[in-house]
Amino acid sequence: MDNKFMLTKEQRRYLGLEPVEAHWEVMDIKGTLYYFDGNIIKKEIITSDCREENFRYRESELYVETAENKKLVLPKTAKGKPKKLNFTATQSFRPVNVYFACEGSYITIANYTTQKTFYFEDIKNGLVPQRLQG
Repeated sequence: MDNKFMLTKEQRRYLGLEPVEAHWEVMDIKGTLYYFDGNIIKKEIITSDCREENFRYRESELYVETAENKKLVLPKTAKGKPKKLNFTATQSFRPVNVYFACEGSYITIANYTTQKTFYFEDIKNGLVPQRLQG
């Protein structure tokens, strides 16, 4: 039985995340889920068993172009070369826009693009930082 946590469409909307569309395809690479809209990787979700003590969930938006039936990652510049889509290639992906993370006792809602944190809390220790920019 799969006990991995996933946000619902309504929860994504509430958190400011792009919803997962019904036509998107999903690919699992070493336990991380990548969602494709055609040849564009739009979302990365890392999640663990929700019964684990060190539960982890991170959902990030991406914009990564692929080719050859999603087997190659296209370069971002004219000088770059295509790379095989594998775990190593995913390590260079740079998220964009809003992300949500619940890792250990920390909850974060922030934006990679603007570098603004909308919400952060250490739920185990009850710590909320001074004033967050919104």
